[in-house]
Amino acid sequence: MLTESTESEFKMIIKKKVKKTSKGYRLKPDTHSLIKEIQEILQVDQDAVITKACRMLYKEMKRKNLVR
Repeated sequence: MLTESTESEFKMIIKKKVKKTSKGYRLKPDTHSLIKEIQEILQVDQDAVITKACRMLYKEMKRKNLVR
């Protein structure tokens, strides 16, 4: 479950005007569907969803001492 601060974090990402670099990553249809579902819930763009997911995964990996 997302807290209000997490939701605020997502919205802050959107407000920032950041130059984006297209890398042309190809994702499986299931991944696209999941991203779209999360986008609709949070009302943010794909970049915000993917960025937050990566940050959450990285924090979890650090917590489990999987990152040096």
